[in-house]
Amino acid sequence: MNFTPRLTRPSAGNKYYITKAAGGYSAAIQGSPDTGCNVLANCVGYAYGRFNEIVGEGCCRYLRPVNAENFIQYAEGLDVGQEPRLGACMVWQKGATLAGTDGAGHVAIVEKIISATEIVTSESGWNAKKPFWTQTRKKGDGNWGQGSGYKFLGFIYNPAPCCKGVTPATPVATTEKGGTNVGFTNSSLATVKLISPNRTPNRNHPIDTITIHCFVGQVDAKRGCEVFQPSSKGASCNYVVGHDGSIGLCVEEKDRSWCSGGTDKNGNPIRVNGISGKSNDYQAVTIEVASDSKHPYAITDKAMAALIELCADICQRNGIKKLLWSGDKKLVGKVSQQNLTVHRWFANKACPGDYIYERLGDIAAKVNTKLGASGAVTVPVAPANKVPYKVRYRSSYPQGSQHQRRNRPEGHRPRRLHHCQRGYRGGRFRVGQAEIRHWLGIPGLLQENRGRLMSKRLFF
Repeated sequence: MNFTPRLTRPSAGNKYYITKAAGGYSAAIQGSPDTGCNVLANCVGYAYGRFNEIVGEGCCRYLRPVNAENFIQYAEGLDVGQEPRLGACMVWQKGATLAGTDGAGHVAIVEKIISATEIVTSESGWNAKKPFWTQTRKKGDGNWGQGSGYKFLGFIYNPAPCCKGVTPATPVATTEKGGTNVGFTNSSLATVKLISPNRTPNRNHPIDTITIHCFVGQVDAKRGCEVFQPSSKGASCNYVVGHDGSIGLCVEEKDRSWCSGGTDKNGNPIRVNGISGKSNDYQAVTIEVASDSKHPYAITDKAMAALIELCADICQRNGIKKLLWSGDKKLVGKVSQQNLTVHRWFANKACPGDYIYERLGDIAAKVNTKLGASGAVTVPVAPANKVPYKVRYRSSYPQGSQHQRRNRPEGHRPRRLHHCQRGYRGGRFRVGQAEIRHWLGIPGLLQENRGRLMSKRLFF
């Protein structure tokens, strides 16, 4: 099924652009109205209708006809990203808020992709003299030519088969600032090549990120690639690093692996800054590293050495000048500040395991040494004169053991850290063992634990 761009006004009677009350498919309000298609002229009514017209199911199943700037909030499971794709709905915010009190925003539909930075859109607008027009838009400073009063929020990707995997005419990998453009290639370090059927052909984004996963089980690269061969597996990665340091190619870098996705309890993709695990894999090379089968999912020294070599090779071939890690999920998508991501941000999983997670800063530093760059961004800890936070943590012991008694041996350490909650402006949120160890300086500080429950004041 080929994508057919709409470059002319919808014909009278097209039900995607007519309200339900008038016998059409649209739940949008009437525009300022066009006689043939009564949701026009209005950017919301047009984009809502056009997006569903591309899907072609004889109804308006996707999106919600809310204020234009709120479309992403109601994307309801659709992928959202920052790179253009055919049939995608572009969303702009108007003013400083999403409340609609300072403007309702704007939406448009991508009809042609000239390059990664130039596209043709179809649009409408409330009270516009013309109910329909097309426009060539250039990315420029990232606002895609919409004007200083607007902020571009992202592309909502169309689920229609004709819109999937569509890339600009010449797919290239670039760095965010001044990097060398290179074609998609694969690492010569891979000695095994077993391509998985579980992949999306032709990634739609330059490679600017690396996502490291743990493969639960101490397998070699060949066995790891074999696991992803059945289509029933529904998962894959770009590379597998074995316990013996072997490296296998499972999905070529030109294609998107199925590696980092995850959903919430309602089955909707978990998003960080509007980016799902699926969207992450369009811009990331994903690596599964053989690990132990239980916490902290440790990997061998040989696997670690091979991982560092592979990451350096990926960076060199794709023009990534420096590997950046801060451990901050709020920086997802901001590759000039952080271009390492982890699966646990996009799914309710521990991946890549605490062993790898706690060493990502060191991995980045060693990769950067090979790249000729200096250091790595690590988890920041501010001086102790900053705002204090109260950390409450609990250690657990075997029932009936001497560790439950008040007079435990001096210097005794609890068997395991059970959980931690950090107070934040009157609220609490849970954090994992890796973060606790970082904040508390494990193991030394835990020696001060003299009861099942205690509190400490920490500064960040």
